[in-house]
Amino acid sequence: MSEQKPANPGRRRFFGELLSNMGREAGLLARDAGLAAREIGRVLADAGEEIHAVAVETPIHADLDEAELTERLDAIDGELAELEGQVQRLVEAAAQPQPLAAEDRELLRRVAELLAAHHTELQENAPVTAETDDESDDEASVLRRRRQALRDWTWKLITALFGIRLFDALYETFVSNELVPWAAEQWRGIFAQAEAAGVIERSPLSSPLTSPTAESPSPVETPTPKPETPTPPRRTSRPGRILVPEMVTVPAGHFWMGSDKRIDKDADDDELPQHRLYLPGYRIGKYPVTNEEYAAFLAATGHRKPYRWEENQSRLDHPVVDVSWDAATAYCRWLSETTGQRYRLPSEAEWEKAARGTDGRIYPWGNQPPDERRCNFNNNVKDTTPVGSYPAGVSPYGCYDMAGNVWEWTSSLSWDYPYRADDGREVQVEDGNGLSVYRGGAYWVDRKLVRCAYRGWYLAGDGNDDNGYRLATGLSR
Repeated sequence: MSEQKPANPGRRRFFGELLSNMGREAGLLARDAGLAAREIGRVLADAGEEIHAVAVETPIHADLDEAELTERLDAIDGELAELEGQVQRLVEAAAQPQPLAAEDRELLRRVAELLAAHHTELQENAPVTAETDDESDDEASVLRRRRQALRDWTWKLITALFGIRLFDALYETFVSNELVPWAAEQWRGIFAQAEAAGVIERSPLSSPLTSPTAESPSPVETPTPKPETPTPPRRTSRPGRILVPEMVTVPAGHFWMGSDKRIDKDADDDELPQHRLYLPGYRIGKYPVTNEEYAAFLAATGHRKPYRWEENQSRLDHPVVDVSWDAATAYCRWLSETTGQRYRLPSEAEWEKAARGTDGRIYPWGNQPPDERRCNFNNNVKDTTPVGSYPAGVSPYGCYDMAGNVWEWTSSLSWDYPYRADDGREVQVEDGNGLSVYRGGAYWVDRKLVRCAYRGWYLAGDGNDDNGYRLATGLSR
């Protein structure tokens, strides 16, 4: 286990100095989010030009045709509109005299990650050459200009985040987590100037940062909140209402699926080979489906109740358990018909990306072994816990309880790797046949079984008192 980094007074002094020199004017203007964003954009214009020139790995659009690319740009446009509202909320909250609330700090981290992912995703597939006619009206040129406009919009929102007071949180998000390559270069320059001016004694970035390579992902130790005990339940009862589980967005892109035994000594053979996989964007449940949410399904359909339902149904914010794959998919069909939005179980690949992000980390929070602050495992509690009780174990996309608590069904059959969605593993017969994959471990399992890449499977027609599920859906605007 790696040791926690000691506090860095020099960095704190630098952030204070940076705030006084750069953030004072932005803070005064932050009550008007639009003016604040424009002002901060002007302050960081030069930095922005340099960042746009930094090469990143091949964007996901390299293999999309024009129709597919248009559809993806439409989706990004809608996502940026939603994120702009969240940025405005953060800027306005940061302008208030009281400290930013914990939920806003978490929102800041989430918004920054999504914006950084979009900024990288919108990078051109190849440099624009002198022979390229930027004024052309052909479809490719129109798409190129639209992509650049969306990337500029994304950068504007990122610079707006730089104007709020939590420079340390942004540093941890963009640099320590190695979210995007250009962020490290930007902060190297800022810290180098501070070191030269005597504001700090030594730059925290004096040692080079490493990045995952195409051959093997580098271990990433991800900073996380550190509560002393599990938090109280995150939701309260709303009797008589059909509750739609809260969802989070996982942007389109590549990620590392499976395990590398050179990095993860607990890896099993059925997690091999580790491979880099592209997934379109999707949404996935922030939490496993709860007893409260499942109760509405039972009341509306008369479906068979899970074992010990009479005992468990009063624990509204605990994950529902003893749900077979067939029952979970029946819930998805019912909720889809009720809401008009198609819900389903996530594929094995979708579940794993939502749990571990793109960098090949072993657990949702990084490579540090699990403990009682991060997840419900190893019989520490000897029962399920309310969903969302372990914020220190949240995944890169904001999913809770993806390590421990309950096993979670996926839509996939237990076939070998590499994963391919079109090889038949996603064709399920909904009559209890087949071995379906579940993921995430349960409250009683050891650390090996709560790794993001660990694969379990069970008969689709059966359920246990330690398995549940979470939902997935496509991106729609």
